[in-house]
Amino acid sequence: INMGGLGTLGVNQGAGSAISAIDNVMPTAWEEADDGMDTGVLDVGSNSSGTVLVYTTPTIGGITLAASYNPTATASGTSADGSTSGNSTGPGASAKDVTIKIEQMGFTIGAGVAEIDQSQAGAHTAGGNVVDDWFEGTAYIKYAYGPVTLGYQKSGESESTVAGTYDHITNRFYGATLQVNENFSIGYQELKSEAAFNSE
Repeated sequence: INMGGLGTLGVNQGAGSAISAIDNVMPTAWEEADDGMDTGVLDVGSNSSGTVLVYTTPTIGGITLAASYNPTATASGTSADGSTSGNSTGPGASAKDVTIKIEQMGFTIGAGVAEIDQSQAGAHTAGGNVVDDWFEGTAYIKYAYGPVTLGYQKSGESESTVAGTYDHITNRFYGATLQVNENFSIGYQELKSEAAFNSE
């Protein structure tokens, strides 16, 4: 729904959320560095599957805001592009996220945070449910000057359960492109992912 000066409102099914739209926005000549990877990389956007309500503000002074809400985030979490699904959510899950993008003087700066509240079958709480909260965040900066675009992005995810297990995932993205002409560009993108699994 295009509301003109009030922004846009959409209901997506499997089309993504506000934060999943910025899971990797580094410059590239073709595809993201994690495209086609089977396993090992978890991107932000675990609430992008299912029915998602997304609101995006108009761009005012180079600033755009977006927010999403998913009342039934029951699908698997988001993995690298073209890969198998990531961490799964259970019945009763809901998710929300918010993002900001600022474009000024050749710079594009953005960030986003998300929270997924889950309730999974288990034996760690009364009633047989495990409370499992998943937090996500990402921030990036890009600079374009003439035919050259450079960028850096970092994202992180943290999962906690009443069982006392904490999983931390950190992704770092680097990218650069050179637009030789309107028909030819050269690009390089690199991804580094680190995961830590701790039990208390």
